[in-house]
Amino acid sequence: MSVDETVDGGLDEPAGLEPAQGSLDLAGPEDQHDLADWEAATAAVLRKARRMSDEDPDSLVWDKLTRTTLDGIAVPPLGTARLLDDLQTSGRPTRAGDWDIRAHLAGSDAKALNETALVDLTGGVTSLWLEVADDADLATLLATVLLDLAPVTLDTTGDQLALAHAFLDVLGDTTPAPGTNLGGSGDQAVEVARLAQEHGVLGIVVDATRIHDRGASDAQELGWSMAVAAGHLRALTEAGLGVHEAAGLTEFRYAATDEQFPTIAKLRAARRLWARVVELSEGTRAEQRQHAVTSRPMMSRYDPYVNMLRTTVAAFAAGVGGADSVTVL
Repeated sequence: MSVDETVDGGLDEPAGLEPAQGSLDLAGPEDQHDLADWEAATAAVLRKARRMSDEDPDSLVWDKLTRTTLDGIAVPPLGTARLLDDLQTSGRPTRAGDWDIRAHLAGSDAKALNETALVDLTGGVTSLWLEVADDADLATLLATVLLDLAPVTLDTTGDQLALAHAFLDVLGDTTPAPGTNLGGSGDQAVEVARLAQEHGVLGIVVDATRIHDRGASDAQELGWSMAVAAGHLRALTEAGLGVHEAAGLTEFRYAATDEQFPTIAKLRAARRLWARVVELSEGTRAEQRQHAVTSRPMMSRYDPYVNMLRTTVAAFAAGVGGADSVTVL
């Protein structure tokens, strides 16, 4: 391809540059390869590793390198145009705009967590995920944090309602930042959701990373999250809320892994599933709010550099997949 062909093909010419004279080959014949060339080069590597014999055809590399996910989906080693043959879709369920960078803070030392939070917020973090006890000293933990700018999501295995009230006491007359979530779930979901509705914040978290951490597949993670969310919808509507109100109080938390394309697909599938659940509940279409967290099971205990690469891929996949908030552990 020549520079002239590129410009004529529709790309805008950079301002201040004169049109190219003649043609400039960006790739010579020796740099142009087809699928058969890739198969041959890959087969040579597999033969050297004794995973293929000299008698095996080069095309066997597809069988050797295709892997199957826990859900039985075959993932080939190379993406090609032919994978899109006969594919039917109805658009990409995602979102637009910047995603929120959410720091995870856990522990019991409120002063130390406050110092960490302020450093993170100064460094570019835009929201906080607090995994603390229900009697945590939130006044110390959130000292000088601008709660009208930085959303806070609460998370406790104790009394969720007590922690929610403690946070609202710290919030005072400050208007909470959009995305603030009191973190209700389980038996306390209705009480926390009512409190959240009164104060104009989110109130429910459906945390599917809990079963991902225990070995669930992508499909199992999605199915579990929909089952839990449907249970919350039932409880909240029975308590007097409308379907759309209840759905609007809910945030979903999913794991993002170094399996880039399955992660993107999972987050997009989650949005479609939630829209279908709301539709079947006779509610208006509700956009799913997603918080993606890099997978704990994918992490290595001994090699931080491998973990940096894995979390980089996972965070990228979360953003492309359409997550509203992303946490890199």
